[in-house]
Amino acid sequence: MKRVFDFQNYRDFVVNSVKSMPKSGRGEFLKIASHLGMHTSTLSQVLKGDKNFTLDQACALCDYFGLNELETEYVLLLADLERAGTDRLKNNLGKRLQKIKSESRKIGKVVPGKRTLTASEKAIFYSNWYYTGIWALASIPGYQTVEAISNYFSLPKILVKQVTDFLLSTGLFIEKDGALSPGATYVHLEAESPLIGRHHAIWRQKAIERHPFLSGNEVAYSSPMSLSVQDAEKVHMLILSFVESVNKIRDPSPCETLYFLNVDWIRL
Repeated sequence: MKRVFDFQNYRDFVVNSVKSMPKSGRGEFLKIASHLGMHTSTLSQVLKGDKNFTLDQACALCDYFGLNELETEYVLLLADLERAGTDRLKNNLGKRLQKIKSESRKIGKVVPGKRTLTASEKAIFYSNWYYTGIWALASIPGYQTVEAISNYFSLPKILVKQVTDFLLSTGLFIEKDGALSPGATYVHLEAESPLIGRHHAIWRQKAIERHPFLSGNEVAYSSPMSLSVQDAEKVHMLILSFVESVNKIRDPSPCETLYFLNVDWIRL
């Protein structure tokens, strides 16, 4: 899928974006019209060039497609350009559009090599479940666009776009031909990290949210128990062995579905 900066008018951007969606975006124009608070016939007139979006509608359109700040500024300028009445204004807007295009190319060239996350990047990455969740989901074919990720997690596109932009900026994601996939950046959170408690808490909370809807393929088990010190150590070693075995299965496994694993073995 092309970037918004590749288009000279917002009409082509909308049509191209919809057609690039699964099933060629069937039913998508109806959703866009509803989001913009307009009738589908009016949207059709705009896309045919008979009418123009208002700036409010253009802004809502950017939210619908989950555009970031720079992309939104570009689309709003395109909307301004359509409504411009003098050559002087058109030239001024054209220069601003070119400036934004140049800025977008600079950003696009920043592709970090293989490295570990900085402390500030880790603070963002482990701040909420959807950062690690989206990062893991994009390894599965069919979930490598903002649209697909948004639908899978039922998250707003604008939020997903913010997360994917961050993942791209850190090298956790790479993008090729419009498809996102995990990048080369190394991710590891040390047991001594001040973020480790929040990381565990986030995913345990997700487990609690899932409990009422667990399927036969999922397991939830909690059991306070008393046992000998020797047997407690045996359980400890079993859990360590289990985690090691899971990692050996996971690493070569093809990415087809998404799970998360929480393991607790804690002395009361």
